[in-house]
Parts: sequence; structure tokens; C-alpha cells
Amino acid sequence: MRTGLVVLNYNDAERTIKLVRRAAEMHVLDAICVTDNASTDDSVPAIRQAFSGVEQVFLLESPSNGGYAAGNNLGLRYLAEEQNCDILFIANPDVIFTKESIDEICHAFERYPEYGALGPVMRNADGTISSRPYLQIPGAWQGIGLCFYTYNRIYERLHPYVLRDDGNGIMEVDALQGSFWAVRRDTLIKAGYLDEGTFLFYEEMSFAMRIREKCPEYREGLLVNSFYLHNHSATIRSVLSQMQTYRIYMQSKVYFETTYHGMRGVQKALLRAAIAISTLEKRVLLYGTNQKADS
Repeated sequence: MRTGLVVLNYNDAERTIKLVRRAAEMHVLDAICVTDNASTDDSVPAIRQAFSGVEQVFLLESPSNGGYAAGNNLGLRYLAEEQNCDILFIANPDVIFTKESIDEICHAFERYPEYGALGPVMRNADGTISSRPYLQIPGAWQGIGLCFYTYNRIYERLHPYVLRDDGNGIMEVDALQGSFWAVRRDTLIKAGYLDEGTFLFYEEMSFAMRIREKCPEYREGLLVNSFYLHNHSATIRSVLSQMQTYRIYMQSKVYFETTYHGMRGVQKALLRAAIAISTLEKRVLLYGTNQKADS
């Protein structure tokens, strides 16, 4: 079983180099592909120099920054079609994982062929388990309500993120967190790779919906006794303001809801109205937070 890892870099060479170096030193991955998403700094020469002569590390340069899915797909296609990797891992530059987590995921794929995608439980940088160790995919009407802060809090109380062992150390989930996870080559190809319709956000849920639609024989699972650390959204925070991030998130939400939940007509109009109101709500909340910080 050949294994490969994709790491997407955008103006983040220092963290990318540290992650790839640690991964290469584990000696469990057959190929590591760094995809540079048209960085505007000196990332490419820095990464190239750092891994000069390291046979298992490959650097691909995207001619433009098409977002998370497009950048990762460049590396995934290379590993699946050129390197013939059977299991493909995706990792953000700001995560820390261990050799044991790689081994545990590979063994789970071997033992449980019904799972097409697997991932470990995400811990925060301080070691605490993430409040959202996996992703839920609500229905279309719920998706409209979730635009609002108050409804979000109510929904999460009614649908808490609870870890459970379904008997084999794996919990079937709607979708995995995208910061560190793995997928079978067969599943990836049947699903049509990641959906490049969004620039950022909703990629994991879009891929989960593709699995449901195009290869329903596969499921997604969370290894409840395996963990990794994530300095959550460190790269995003360094590049985008909170409102920029929010706008991109909502644009991706519209794409997801119309593409995978079939929102049309009244539903779509209500979604756009909800987003407009929630954007104002977000501005008010951010203003209040900034005022407290300044006082």
C-alpha cells in the first residue's frame, strides 16, 4: 500500500517546511507533495532549497491561486495518477501529527474497506479536544437558520458534537475536518476529487456529499482514539481580516446549498436575505468586541 501526503502552501514556507521535514523523517510516507498556491513571497525557492535532494518530496507550482480545493487537487492528482498512491493524506501547514496516527489510519483502511475517508480527532494548540472534532451536514432549512449567531448556539445545544466508539475505534461522521485527513485513491477518483467551486470553506462537506452521490458504498469515519494538533486557521488569520473571511465563508455556503441541497427560488432568496442580515449582525458583534478591547 503506497501512501502520499499533500501539503498546500501559500506564503507560509516556514511552517510548511517544518511539517514536511517532520513527515519525511517518519519514514512512513512514500511520497510527499508540496503544492504552492501561487505564493507572492519567496516560498517556492525556500521550499525547493529545503528539500533539494530529498527524493520523496515533490514541489508543484500552481500558476494561480484557485483556493483550497484547486490547490490540493493539483497535489492529489499527482500522487494518485503519477505516484500511484493508494492512500492520500491532506494536511494543513499548521498541524502536528505523529507516525502513529499515519499507521493507525492505514491499518483502519486495511481492516475496514467500507470507509473511503478517515481522520483522527483534532486537538487545539493547547491540547484540548476541538469543540467540533468532525462536521455535521444540516438540511437546507437548517442551513438558512445557521446563518445567525443565536440559532447557531441553539442548534449546537440540540445537536452536540459527541465522540463515540461504534465498536471498532471508528465513529461514522457526516464529514471530516479538512486540516488533516486521508482518502482512498479509489474513493477520490470516483468522487471526482475535491469540488473546486469554492475558494475556501465547505470543501470537506462538498466532498462528503460527492461520496454520498457518486460512491455510496463508502463512508467517512473518525478514529476516536487517534489525535493531531491544529493551530486553527493560523494561515487564514494572517492573510484575511475577519470580515473578509466571513464573506468568503458565506459565498461558499451559497454555493454548497445550491449545489448539494438544490436550493432554488424562495429558499435561495431566503438564504441570501439571511446572509445579508447575519453580515450586519457580524459587524455589530465585531464592533462590540473591538470597543471592549479599546476600553
